[in-house]
Amino acid sequence: MIEAVILGTLAGFVAGLFPGIHTNLFASFVISASFDAWSSVVFLVSLAVARSVSDALPTVFLSASDDVLSFYPSFRLLKQGKGSKAVNLSIFGSLLGCAFSVLLSPLFMFLY
Repeated sequence: MIEAVILGTLAGFVAGLFPGIHTNLFASFVISASFDAWSSVVFLVSLAVARSVSDALPTVFLSASDDVLSFYPSFRLLKQGKGSKAVNLSIFGSLLGCAFSVLLSPLFMFLY
């Protein structure tokens, strides 16, 4: 079980840092391999969470343009020379969202 979490987290960071590698690519590998269902779910959830956290770096620095994307706060910070602050704030928000989802998960279990 812990192996699925570690491998999913590592794969998620790889998928998040390299544009073009999507979570569905790893999902197709998991489906084609003969893993048990619980390990596959744990792997894919940890992959998705790690990808959402590590996706901030290429999103801010590689997607910079003067188009519609310039309305996003991260691109405004990048144009002001504060790209690293935009990445830090994005990662902090992702981690804060993960923490709140873990804290609120018992409430959602009772509602379902």
